[in-house]
Amino acid sequence: MTQPYTAGWQATTAIRGLGKSLLILLGWLLSLGAHAQSGAYGNEWIVAGQPYYKLKVWRDGIYRLDYNYLRSLNATGVAPTQFQLWRRGKEVAVYQGGSQAALDATSYLEFYGQRNDGKLDKEFYKNPADQAHQYYSFYTDTAAYFITWGSRAGKRVAQPTAAGGTPHAWRLQTSLKLVVERYVQGPTEGTAHLPWLESGEGFFSPTAGAYAVRTDSVLRAISTQAGAPAIKAEVLLGGGTVPSARGGTPAGTHIVSVQVTPPSGGRRELGILTFQNLNYIRGRYTIQPSDISNGTVEIFGTATTQPSTAPYDAWRCAYLKVTAPQQNVWFSNRRQLWFQNDSLLAGPATYELDNVPATVVGYDIQDPWNVQRVAPTAAQTLGSTARRFVFPNASEQSTRRLLLADADAWLVPPAARRVTFRAIDPAKPNFVIITHPQLMQAAGTVPNAARAYATYRASVAGGRYDTLMVTAPQLYDQFHYGERSVIALRHFALWLVASSPATQAKYLLLLGKGLGPGTVPGQTYIVDGLQAQGGFMAAYTSRVLGEQGVDLVPTSTASTSDNFLSSDWPNNNFVAKMPTGRVPATTPQEVMNYLAKLQQHEERLFTYNAADPQLWRKNVVHLVGGATNDDFQEFGGYLDSYARRVPRPLLGGKVTTFRKNTTNSFIVPLNISTELNTGLAAITYFGHGALDYFNLDIGNIDDASNGYQNVGRYPVMMYNGCIAGDFAFNTHIFGTSWLLAPQKGSIGMLAQACESYAYLLDPVQDKMYELLFNDAAWFGQPVTQVYDEVVRQMQTRAAFQSTVGQEQLLSTTWQGDPALRLYAPAKPDFIASNATVSLVPAAGASAITPTTPFVLRVGVSNPARITTDPVEIRVTRTYRPGGGRAAEVLTQTFRQAWARDTTYTFALNNLGDVYGDNTFKVELDYANKVAELDETNNTATLTYSFLKGGITLVTPTEFAIINTNRPQLVAQNNDATAAVRGYDFQVDTVATFNSGALKQALNLSGPAVVSWQPPALVGARPDSVVWYWRVRFSQPATGEDPNWQQASFR
Repeated sequence: MTQPYTAGWQATTAIRGLGKSLLILLGWLLSLGAHAQSGAYGNEWIVAGQPYYKLKVWRDGIYRLDYNYLRSLNATGVAPTQFQLWRRGKEVAVYQGGSQAALDATSYLEFYGQRNDGKLDKEFYKNPADQAHQYYSFYTDTAAYFITWGSRAGKRVAQPTAAGGTPHAWRLQTSLKLVVERYVQGPTEGTAHLPWLESGEGFFSPTAGAYAVRTDSVLRAISTQAGAPAIKAEVLLGGGTVPSARGGTPAGTHIVSVQVTPPSGGRRELGILTFQNLNYIRGRYTIQPSDISNGTVEIFGTATTQPSTAPYDAWRCAYLKVTAPQQNVWFSNRRQLWFQNDSLLAGPATYELDNVPATVVGYDIQDPWNVQRVAPTAAQTLGSTARRFVFPNASEQSTRRLLLADADAWLVPPAARRVTFRAIDPAKPNFVIITHPQLMQAAGTVPNAARAYATYRASVAGGRYDTLMVTAPQLYDQFHYGERSVIALRHFALWLVASSPATQAKYLLLLGKGLGPGTVPGQTYIVDGLQAQGGFMAAYTSRVLGEQGVDLVPTSTASTSDNFLSSDWPNNNFVAKMPTGRVPATTPQEVMNYLAKLQQHEERLFTYNAADPQLWRKNVVHLVGGATNDDFQEFGGYLDSYARRVPRPLLGGKVTTFRKNTTNSFIVPLNISTELNTGLAAITYFGHGALDYFNLDIGNIDDASNGYQNVGRYPVMMYNGCIAGDFAFNTHIFGTSWLLAPQKGSIGMLAQACESYAYLLDPVQDKMYELLFNDAAWFGQPVTQVYDEVVRQMQTRAAFQSTVGQEQLLSTTWQGDPALRLYAPAKPDFIASNATVSLVPAAGASAITPTTPFVLRVGVSNPARITTDPVEIRVTRTYRPGGGRAAEVLTQTFRQAWARDTTYTFALNNLGDVYGDNTFKVELDYANKVAELDETNNTATLTYSFLKGGITLVTPTEFAIINTNRPQLVAQNNDATAAVRGYDFQVDTVATFNSGALKQALNLSGPAVVSWQPPALVGARPDSVVWYWRVRFSQPATGEDPNWQQASFR
């Protein structure tokens, strides 16, 4: 939600003066009561059927909605008494002026409005005590009010009266100076940034060893009357470093001297603040009236001593607050005056001021929802131009926040906007999309890109999910009282979960980019001069600049986490209750780019065709990074152990590993176009990394020179390296660009958005592989749900009990659709083929004969699910018709191979009369014990003729290469017991054996194994001439094969 007027006001009024601090006048300080909430989720106050209009307020003060403003709300016919005003889930009392019966030109509503503060940020802290102060909102200065009407009258301000007593001689005036020049992501511990807000995180001064801050000039007319209270100053400091030890002071200790700078010059020490690490501390001091000059006070802090070595003692200032007794005067250049009564004076608090405009009215604003309006009366102790204000509830021993304001100088909020709160059944949807109106625009011929995504997920092809789509601005209104914050999204997610069956998988898609709080919208990741002195300049962050078309669906803190939204992290349960993914698009076209890829990925994900089993979906690439030889060994060892899981059941896949093996360069380019374009299920990296580079870097997907063209074959990326998964920067990001590239790239990326450590990455990645590829309960489940299970198992381990371990689990992000799954066929498919059944000689034998053992080879393909089920094969051998031999049945059980293609073997014997055609019928899973995707492709046959006599060529074998021109040609009678007989040999350079080079030996006498060495083969060279040779019986007997047996060699 953009805030043009808020940002402009800050730029001209708020960020100014010393250190560009934010000046907050007393009104904000007096807004401390604004902490009402309607319930746990922020939507409990909404009444269905009532109209609601949203007002935006960015300054404290009295606001008036006149007749024209009210008429713009389409409230014609609404009685003025029916108007209600709400803020943060609680009704606000308003003053109703003009006609009470009907809305007319005299009608108006008046209310005390407050700018936004940090009270609702309390939920953003795991430990609420870590919130340094509540004066400044983490997200926006703009507060939201809602005006509505219904069947009952609205709440109206009380207008109490009292006679009063002796006028107070002074009032208490406070000046608050917030120092918010830098956004700082300093964690409580220096080793981890956590997704919730921590002590030391937020908007502070630059980090320095010495710093001065000065209040505004509101502390004028200081009362020095006898009995007036002392002037009090309060500073809040936070650690900016973890200092080295010095002297007898242990490491991590800050020692800051707090001093006041009087107008006369020099500095006077007020006290010493000692605190630890990146924590914060308050110091409260008494100062003298002489320390104030022109209504301002300057406080200076400096480290008392510095360590001899870095890190040095540096700290940050959050605010300076000074409270002083002030004379009861009205300043002509001000139209409103905030103050407090002195509770030590008699009540009710009575004030008389001279030269006060007649239109000034008093307000008791101690309870901002129940403001009291105090009309002035004539002064009793001053002249005719003086006014008397009596605040009945500001009694003795009771300090109240009070306001004098000129009723003719009211503020007017910008035009109200009609808000329609969605009526949602939280138990019904199981696929929820949070997007942004920017993405609900046209892309090409598609009128609404985000709606097209939701429509797909609701379709049969998309899973038939009960789909709900809302926008982040809608959630700000409905679940966070209209004020922009990621907590609105968390409220919504927790509300959905709390009202849904525990067994329901409810997916959450964040469709739109989000920015980290310290990221610079509209600029690049590192900007010279901005990331300096302890943080980004606040004026350049999304806190001030707004969405800028980039921060569309907000994320957590500097440690980016989307599982932050639905996990119970306050109670150390980091499992997302809604499996969550993000598509960080900023344009409708990017939404459509990803949606097209998702549709292609899922088009055949759940169907099976044995003719095209999509074997590429079982291919995995591993990338081993590192900077040192020790890295190569450690990281390579991790990936090698994961690689052993890929071929195992249930995936039965194949891994190709690429390794960085040089220490000469931190980044080594690698092109994997061959593997990528062929098709990959996953790419897993382990090494050092950043947003846009890695030790073994496969490059920019948008660089055409890389040759990456993997249309329809998109892998999931699992990257183990620092901040590889952080999408929340406004710069080119490797994972995001691969995800959003049209018709190429990836379909999802699981990676850490934080600093990461190998000893924590390894068990998580190993468990991911085990569940994704080997565990029947999780094989084929969405990647997000698998990761949630990994977190559930890991978060109880000792290594993950530290803040570093917690960060690792919660700040791993999934860029991609939350319901996306990897290829996981539901069943095996054992395929038998005639072409893959064959006979080969038994071991030690050179030929298959009717009298020798042989081996039946059964080639089996299983392109689907690999299981641990055994494969039972039945072979039925049928002999020649009329031979008088019954068929033989052989069965054998094999361990299922961990591969797509394998060969199972049967050792068979030839006993008795086997001459003639033998048919071998092979039946896989013949008893149908294993459920398969296709039960019709389990049978194959082979017919083999065992001739009563025949010849087998022994050597040279077919296509052999020899190194002599007088080779020994050897043949064997298939009847190993045959007597000596005649054989015909021929050798020639043509397969027709009729050239001039023909050589032959006819009726060569020999035993069962016969050989012939022809004369020199003239002109023969092993690499240039092909020779053909053949052998037959010179006089074949009845039943013997009379044909030539032929082969060739070089």
